Amino acid sequence: MIYTKDSRLNSIKKYGLIPDKNGELAAFKMFWNQEEGLTATAFLVYTYLLLEGGKRNNDTAGKIYYE
Repeated sequence: MIYTKDSRLNSIKKYGLIPDKNGELAAFKMFWNQEEGLTATAFLVYTYLLLEGGKRNNDTAGKIYYE
């Protein structure tokens, strides 16, 4: 999963993405303000960890929440 402000074609070129018949990649429009870098907000990471579930993900989400 990637979040980007680039178009589909620019993302393919910029990140060197190669189509894979068995691969899975979701691309979403980046909705937070950040000029450079490939990092997500702590809230976004926290949310995905909770949605994914599992003990390790929930433990990690708890660490993000309480920091």
